[in-house]
Order: sequence, then structure tokens, then C-alpha cells
Amino acid sequence: MRKLVFALLLCIVPVAAELILDYLLYYVEGEPDNHIFTAGFRVAFMISISLLNDTVKKWQSLLLTFGFHLLWFPILYNLLILHQPFDYIGTTAWTDRVEQQIRDIITTPGVLFIKLAVFGSAVKFYINTKIYG
Repeated sequence: MRKLVFALLLCIVPVAAELILDYLLYYVEGEPDNHIFTAGFRVAFMISISLLNDTVKKWQSLLLTFGFHLLWFPILYNLLILHQPFDYIGTTAWTDRVEQQIRDIITTPGVLFIKLAVFGSAVKFYINTKIYG
């Protein structure tokens, strides 16, 4: 049961915290989005919850929270904050430019498949604690 609670915390808290922060600071206030500021909060939540999780190894916790974030945060951010289609890519953040270069090579469904595969692997590693030591 503790493992499930930590899994939910690892997945939901960092993404929800940044979405709320982005909504309050940038959508309501109308200020430009400072990605480094909000990403700092997200990474702090990811690391702190991972360090508190004693049910699995630290790398398994970090992989789960990173995999969930990689798949769901851009989709939710586009839909809820920017009010754009789920596959929208901005031009201001360096991660957006890198993802656009990857999409130019393997298309949007390919990128979404890779993100889904990373998250699926993270779930597998999180559930099977005996894997890789």
C-alpha cells in the first residue's frame, strides 16, 4: 500500500504543483513563462519525494516520476495552460526546440511512443524491485 501511495505522489505531485504554479503565475497574471523557475519547483518535488520513498531504490523512484512527467506534463500544460492542441510545441524553451528536432526525424506519433515506452519501463522497474539489484 505504501508503494502505491508513493507511486501516486511521485506521479501526481510534481506535475500538479507545476501546473498550479504556471496557472497562477502565467495564465492568471499574464506574465511570460519562466521555465527555469517552475522547472526548479518540479525537480525539487521529484527529488524530495524520491528521497523519501524507502519502498524502492532511488533510481526507480526518479525514473517513475521522470517517465510520468515526460509523457503527461507537456500534454496537460498545452491543454490547460496554453489552450493549444496536445501536440503543440513552443519555441521558447530549449526542450521544445530539441523535441521539435526529434519530431522532424521520427514524427509526433514516434515521439509519443518513445515517451510511452519510457513511462511503461519506469512502471515495470517500479513494480519489480528485484530488477537490476
